[in-house]
Amino acid sequence: MRVAIVGGGIAGTSAAWALAADHDVTLLESEADLGAHATGRSAATLSETSGTRVMCALARASRRFLESPPDGFAEHPLTGPRGLLWIGRDGDEAALDEIAAIAASGVAPTARRVDDAGCLEVLAELRPGAVTAGGVWEPDARSLDVAALLAAYAAGARQRGANIRRRAEVESLRRTASGWQLTAGGDTVEADVVVNAAGAWGDVVAARAGVAPLGLCPLRRTAALVPAPESVAAWPLVMDVASRCYFEPEAGGLLISPADEHPSEPVDARAEMEDVAWALEMLAETTTLEVRHVRHEWAGLRTFTADRAPAVGWDPDAPGFFWLVGQGGAGIKTAPALAAAAAAVVGDTSWPAELTALGVTPDDLSPARLG
Repeated sequence: MRVAIVGGGIAGTSAAWALAADHDVTLLESEADLGAHATGRSAATLSETSGTRVMCALARASRRFLESPPDGFAEHPLTGPRGLLWIGRDGDEAALDEIAAIAASGVAPTARRVDDAGCLEVLAELRPGAVTAGGVWEPDARSLDVAALLAAYAAGARQRGANIRRRAEVESLRRTASGWQLTAGGDTVEADVVVNAAGAWGDVVAARAGVAPLGLCPLRRTAALVPAPESVAAWPLVMDVASRCYFEPEAGGLLISPADEHPSEPVDARAEMEDVAWALEMLAETTTLEVRHVRHEWAGLRTFTADRAPAVGWDPDAPGFFWLVGQGGAGIKTAPALAAAAAAVVGDTSWPAELTALGVTPDDLSPARLG
């Protein structure tokens, strides 16, 4: 089967690797580099407590691959120790209880609810006023090497015969008697199946194909790197459950974010200084760390469906048009599971057993649910 994948972020590149094992795959990326947008700006963590229950299950199903990838897949480990501490203030108890309940449903077996003292035991530099509702401690959350994972998927896809083309924006897609014809980078690509893995541009690609949009919602998120003592390298990722801020160790200091979600058109996102200032204010309100300046700031788009679960499956009204979008900033930690799901549906093979065991069905991801 000839498969054309539109989008060279982690979704499209991992799908190329999975599909190239059995199909003739062409990956089309408009930028000069793979992962130029959301993927390359992701502060990814392998967490099984962040996101909807479906997203947490997808992360759980991806853990084995990320911690122990196939022989020869990656030159170095893709994960490292991290831990994730959710924290909350007065009034946040219900939100923390909900995270703990999702964890207890089988997707994060080591996560547990903790009180304020338990939060301070994990990280003494937290201010007591920031943890009056306690938190949820996920000790097995892992850091992820995004660049290494993307490079491994790309190299593996090429080894399996995939043709990866950069600077190849898909300008048009049209149905033919035998499938699809795409115009990209001035060339024509013939395919039986089109996989739309264009992230924030997913609805744009659909429109060019004459396919109804899913109503994807790109949301801008800001991050900044600030200088910090060497001791912060041992900190976990800390996330405020009311989306006041989050922060985690990063090479060269501490990554901070105001956990903002600003609706955006699909663009090359840029940080807004007021969001950076808010992140600094929340960091000072949440920790005893003193930060006086920012080394670097950036922004990326996290693209969601209406119910905040990915759309992975055939378009109900456009034969041969396959959606692989809506990862909502969790595309890195869920890439192995979503690539396996996409390969199963496109190739009409068995649904991944890991997803079945966690209660995730094709209907949970099908774009038809959003109609």
